[in-house]
Amino acid sequence: MGSTEIDNHPFEGIVEGQLETGSILQDLFVKDPHPDKVNLLRGAYQADVGTPFVPPSTILAREKLFRDSSWHHDYLFFLGAQGLLKAGEELFFGPQSSAITSQLVASMQAVGATGAIHMGGRFLKDHYPAWKGSDHKIYLSKDTWVNHRNVFRTLDIQPIELPYYDPSTKSLNWTAFKDSIASLPTQSVVLLQTAAHNPTGCDPTPEQWKELIQIFLARRHFAFLDAAYLGLVSGDPDVDANTIRLFEAAGVPLLLAGTFGKSFGLYGERVGMLSVIAPSPEIKARMQKQMTLLARSETGSSPAFGARIVETVWGDEAIKKVWIKDVKGIADELRRRRQTLKDELARLGTPGKWDFLTQQVGMFSYLDFTPTQLEFLRTENHLYLDGNTRLSFAAINNDGITLVARGIDNMIRNKVE
Repeated sequence: MGSTEIDNHPFEGIVEGQLETGSILQDLFVKDPHPDKVNLLRGAYQADVGTPFVPPSTILAREKLFRDSSWHHDYLFFLGAQGLLKAGEELFFGPQSSAITSQLVASMQAVGATGAIHMGGRFLKDHYPAWKGSDHKIYLSKDTWVNHRNVFRTLDIQPIELPYYDPSTKSLNWTAFKDSIASLPTQSVVLLQTAAHNPTGCDPTPEQWKELIQIFLARRHFAFLDAAYLGLVSGDPDVDANTIRLFEAAGVPLLLAGTFGKSFGLYGERVGMLSVIAPSPEIKARMQKQMTLLARSETGSSPAFGARIVETVWGDEAIKKVWIKDVKGIADELRRRRQTLKDELARLGTPGKWDFLTQQVGMFSYLDFTPTQLEFLRTENHLYLDGNTRLSFAAINNDGITLVARGIDNMIRNKVE
């Protein structure tokens, strides 16, 4: 029998994907043999000994679940764990909000923050009237979580950048940000991080949020709210949820992509949710049917274990009190780490102004170093920062803070630019 020519494999011509710098740097960090290397990339909160932190409340809830003989591994309902959705709605909007008391919140579980943002984009693309017959555009801060752009682009939604961070002051460029939103076409969709802005650590003040709400109302914009770090700024989830509650109370059209990964220590369990405010209970019912169809096609059924943890914490007042204490403890520790780095740079007499370290909030700070400076920190001091110069205070411990301060001091004294 004669030989036959074998056709090329259909994927032989696949192009090499361009990974984001964080993924590349993480690989370099793992391969770095230096004993004093410091990973400042991770966005997951670490205990001071450099290990993943599991909040005591999560441990208590887990133990309670395991003692329950009726606990099982069956599928969740398409929309997700009902106790989780109830907890999330109360956590984000407040149990006495008009949206909840009037039964106007349509919610579905999602696979973490990424899944919630993806589902939100899909929901808008399918149902937002202002996007019908036009390009799908979402406006977001120029400096934002890197995966925002990835998610929207995969949905064929065009992310468009708005000015946000002022490198000269290392703070929010409020005038440029609000003016840019005021000049957008009416009914534009704008993504807003509600607290602990990633990656800059720069949030609007309560008064600035109120001013922004008036712009949204005047321009009839749609708010795509991203709530990933509730409680990790002030230490009080209710205080950090105030932005969400102001938008809801003012009647701004909105959806909320929320996650429980950060505040419950459930990163790997992928516990997120999407909520949309309806104008009436009847329209809410229609929304939930569309969400059911969306969930059926995207995930079938959401992960159950992390959802059960949140349900258990929220439904047990004793464990819930521990959780509130846990969240405050994380927020306090993040502030302490910021202050310690600032103090260490002062002790070393490092040239420059470092007040911004304690003025920025949440898990991250924006250092605004050049690529050459970042390369020096990595190659000479084994400090791994993201390419956008984001430093993660969530990932750093006491020993690491000392090494980071010495590395920055070394770089500046060597006049690396």
